[in-house]
This record gives sequence, structure tokens and C-alpha cells, in this order.
Amino acid sequence: MIDTIFNDRLGEKYQRLTHSSGLEILLFPKKCVTTFATLVFRFGAQDTAFRMGDREHKVPDGTAHFLEHKLFARPDGTDANEAFSRVGAEANAWTSYDKTAYLFSTSEPCDEALRTLVTFVSEPYFTRENVARERGIIREEIAMGEDDPWTRLYEQSMRAAFVRHGVRRKICGTKASVGRITHKTLQLCYNAFYRPQNAYLVVCGDMTMQDEVSVFNIYFNKNMIDDNQLESPYDLVKNGAWTYEKLYELGEVVAQDVNLDDKMGVEDIFGATHIFDAFTCMVNGIDVTFGEINDEGELELTFTDEASVVKIMDLFSWLANKDVSCFPKETGFSEMDVFMNNHTLFCFGGIYYGTTFRAMNDDYGILPFPKYDETQKDYHSSTSSLFLCLTGVPTTNTDLEKTGMFMEIFAEDGYKSVRPGFYDSLLQRKVARDDESREMLDFIFGNITYDVGVQAIQYNSNIASFIASKKDAADRAIEGIMATIRGES
Repeated sequence: MIDTIFNDRLGEKYQRLTHSSGLEILLFPKKCVTTFATLVFRFGAQDTAFRMGDREHKVPDGTAHFLEHKLFARPDGTDANEAFSRVGAEANAWTSYDKTAYLFSTSEPCDEALRTLVTFVSEPYFTRENVARERGIIREEIAMGEDDPWTRLYEQSMRAAFVRHGVRRKICGTKASVGRITHKTLQLCYNAFYRPQNAYLVVCGDMTMQDEVSVFNIYFNKNMIDDNQLESPYDLVKNGAWTYEKLYELGEVVAQDVNLDDKMGVEDIFGATHIFDAFTCMVNGIDVTFGEINDEGELELTFTDEASVVKIMDLFSWLANKDVSCFPKETGFSEMDVFMNNHTLFCFGGIYYGTTFRAMNDDYGILPFPKYDETQKDYHSSTSSLFLCLTGVPTTNTDLEKTGMFMEIFAEDGYKSVRPGFYDSLLQRKVARDDESREMLDFIFGNITYDVGVQAIQYNSNIASFIASKKDAADRAIEGIMATIRGES
């Protein structure tokens, strides 16, 4: 459930919701160029004694601040700042008496920066060696504070004002207390305090481009096309010959069992990689929709006819070829990592992937999703149902005509004022690397499908039986939705 909170005095509002993990999320939609996000954990300098399970623990002063420093460390020797830079974001962090915060700002779409933020705070890397190296850095920070008159005045004032309260402690700790902090200390505190239920995420920025950002497309490695002397995918699109059969034909040429172990894994090269989110868009791309509004204005399933089932089964057969297709869940790597590390020719994903792929060394191109076959008239681009927001109108509304008019006006104004900055400035000038990719963007955004149906299909090779077994339940669920819309329940 999403709550909207208004502040009349400031004339501001924000939205509050709780993720299934327990993380509280606060959203401040604003018309601004830069988006800001802060992830806050309720763990600060004053939290040096705590209970976890049936044991009492006491840690040295400065532990929360030390943990903030070391959470940026990565196993490959880099730090999280480099990951943020690759997606066009600038990151920082701070520790206070009662909380630790990790934040970023970006003028790009913030999806990848948010993913980077959540990923790095979820993957701590504490070792005896990297903790020992960090002690010297933190001791230098402490020395700088001791040389600053205002810092010394503040800390001494807090110690004089508070006899027992935790705010009398130095946030950075002392040179002696820092020396007692080990990798085990940091892991203990991370386990105790770095939980979704003990955190909240605040995002402030322009959040009106969900339909544009959520459009799915295909990226391809141009170097692999050239090295293998393959047909130009650009030409295939423009000639109306860009089909799934052609995509997998090209993918079969590139796919290699590099380490010769008779099984495809992360060290090998694939023809295509994708995630489950992309499947709805693949189905829409072959001219099949899950649901449509019929002549009576009601929602009905539209993918259960024989022709649609045949198309979907063919799609499954292409995806099921593990010698060509890579499903990242089976490798432990994201589809973006597989593509950026040059281990696949094609990558199905969101248009927002482009802000990450800009850091890729090999050259890449952008394509629409393929047709089912060459008899299909148009290419269809689709949107991920995971990202799109729906606007509901209460059944108590007595003036639907006026409501619809205002909604159309707002939508048109947003399209005219916001879309050019996203499409022209970001996609055309920054994400697209060549004129042909810019031309492909017009194919992608020129024919977007908004599927009102529910994503009812799973990865089940016996798709005909699966649809038959679920159809009655789906029809009942749809009838319940329509009854609610009609005000009958």
C-alpha cells in the first residue's frame, strides 16, 4: 500500500510504502534535472552495546564509521564509487550518532544507480588485510579532526553536556579504539544492523518517465558481428527480415564452448542472454498480447487461441536451446555482466541498460525486438509490467468525461515537456553510439505496445497444457476485476 503524505506548511508531498523485505521507501517526485537517493541504516556512533540473539555485545568507539568506510570495498580491489561512475552517478556516505547513510546523485535515469546502491550495501567484503589498510586512513581522518578547532570544540562540548548518553562518543572513534576494530567486528555489526527492516530509502527527483524507461529492446555486440562476418542486424531490421529465427541463427554462429567442458557456463560465449522480465516483451514482439479490452469495454485473455499458442511454443523452443541462450539465474551473473564482458552477442533488456553499457569497451548497437516471421507487418516494442504505474479512477467518480479530459491533458503535457529531455538528450546523444542506433530508437519508440493483460505464462515447456489448466482461474480473476470496476463489489 502506498500512502501520500502532505505538508501544508511547506506545500510538499511525498509517497511512503514498505517493500516486502521490510524496507521503508519514501518517494519525493519533483521536476528537476538531478535525482538524489539516500539509503539510511539505523546504526550510528552511539550504538556500541547491543544484544543479538541471546548474547550481549560491545564494540569499540568508531565502529559504525569504520563500517561505512569498508562497505565500499569490492573483492576485485575496486570500490563502489567506480561502479557508480559507470552508470553516471556520484556517490558518498556519512555517519552520525544514530544512523549511517549511503547516497548518490545522478542526472541519468536512476534505475541502475539504485541497483548499484542496493547491491553494494548487500555484499560486504571484510578481510583482515583490507581492514588493516583502512585503519591508517581513518586515523588520518581523526588527526585532521584533532587539528580543527571547531571539531574539537564540538566534541568537547558534547562530552561536557552528556555524562552517559552515547552522543558523547566521537563519531570516528579514537586512534586507540580504531586499532581494536577487526573484520569480525564489522561483520558482527553488519549482521546486527544492516537489515531491510532497520533501514529506509529516500528518492527525490523526476519520476515521470516510467513508460519510456521501461521499454525493452535488444543490445548487440558490434565487434562480434564484424569478427564473425555476420549480416548487419541494422539491415535486417530495415529490410523487415529481423526475426527470432534469424536472431538465433546468428547466435548459433557466435556461441562457443570456450573451455571445452561440454557444458555452457560463465566462461563460454552465448548467442543471447535475457531475464524473465523480458519474456512478456518477447511475446508482445511476436504480435501476441496477454489481454485486451473487448468491444464491451471489458478485459479478456487473448493469448489462448491456437495461433498465439503456436507462436509462444516456438518462442519457448528458441529460449530452451541452452547452447545458444543464457539465462543469468543459472550462471550467477546478471545479463548486463554477461554482455559487458563480451560473453554474448545479444542482450534482451530495458532501454535503461544503455546508461550502464556506455562504459563498455566493445562497441554495441541497439535493436527492436524481432518479429515472429517476415509475414508479420510491424515490429512491436513493449514495456515491463514491473516498472509501469497504473492510474485508477474510483467507481464513485460522477464525471468520468471531465476526469478523462484532465488525464489526457496531463499526459500530453508530460509527453511534450519531459520526453524530449529523455529521448533526445539522453538516448539519442549519449546512449546511441552511431547513427544507425539512433534510427533504431525510432523503430523502438515508434510502435510501443501497452499490454493490459496479466503476465500469466511461466517458463513451462508444456505451454498448451499450462494455459488450459490456468484459463478458468484467470477468467474468474478477470471477472472479479471487471466487477470491481463496474462497482458491483
